[in-house]
Parts: sequence; C-alpha cells; structure tokens
Amino acid sequence: MSRFRLTHLGLDTGPILEELAAHPGLWDEHPERRTAPGSPHAAMTDIWIRARARDDLAEEDAFRKPHRPVFYPAWRALPAIQPVVFGLMAEHRGTELGNVLLTRLPPGEAIGTHQDHGWAVEWYNRKFYVVLRSNARCVNTCMEEEVAMRAGEIWEFENRVPHGVENNGASERISLIVTLRSEG
Repeated sequence: MSRFRLTHLGLDTGPILEELAAHPGLWDEHPERRTAPGSPHAAMTDIWIRARARDDLAEEDAFRKPHRPVFYPAWRALPAIQPVVFGLMAEHRGTELGNVLLTRLPPGEAIGTHQDHGWAVEWYNRKFYVVLRSNARCVNTCMEEEVAMRAGEIWEFENRVPHGVENNGASERISLIVTLRSEG
C-alpha cells in the first residue's frame, strides 16, 4: 500500500515563490518547531500561515492538544497561497482547515524521521505537500517508500507513520503543508 498519493500536477509555483522572495523576513519568525529539544525539524525554517494561536503556546505540548488554528499575518502577505489552500479544501471536501505552513530545507540537510501525534493529527485527517521548489535528489520517505517530489506537484501522505525528508541535491526544497478535515 502506498503511503504517498499524487493528487495534482502542473501547479504554477511562480506567483507564490515571487511573494516569498518579496517577504524574506517571514522565514523563521516563529522558530519553535525548529528549536524544540530533539526536534526532527532542526535543519529547516518555516513560515506559519495558520496554526495554533501564539498566545496559546505556553505549554510545551500545546500543539498536540485540542485547538482551532488561526491565520497568522503571513496569510495576508502571501495571497497567492490562498487559491491553492481553498482549492484543496474544495477538491477534497474539506470541512475544516487545519494548519498551513511553509517549510524550507537547505541542500545537504534533512528533516529527521518522525511520526506526527496528537489531537490535530487525528482531527485534521488529511495532509498535503504542495511542492514549490525541489530537486531530483530531495527524497521524502514514509516507512519503506521513497518519493522525489517535483515542483508543481501536490501529494497527500500518511503522516501518522514514520516519515522524513533528505535533501541531497544542490538546491533548497520549499513545500507548502496543508492539513484539513474531510468527512468524505
């Protein structure tokens, strides 16, 4: 059984990448995922677009407890993301939008193998990678499977099993991560 499912080809990533280039200060504004002790995400930077409210993050395990995500200022700064997010909601019969993040992994770095846990993973039962920039030597793993995702592709995958990313190529990898709840 495949843990990865290609859902879309040919997305024009140019408008989103242009907006990202115009707002470099958004990267790593909220470094908590990267700097948490033992984090598998230590080598990457991200942009929080929709996540648990910042005021609600006092507890170490806050992300794993029930909450409703809120939009961060990056949502308005990067409007080219909005049709992609709402397109995924419509296409996959989303009843509720979960977290929305951008992640950037430099060449030669990795996101360590990990499993996503907690309330948000169970409630927002669908997870998508929208690949904005990548290379042929950047490989996503999920259990025994490996996939080299290409720019312009959208993949759904099972994040409740061990997964990670190794970027062995010469260019960075940038992905938009969208979670949603689907009843259908």
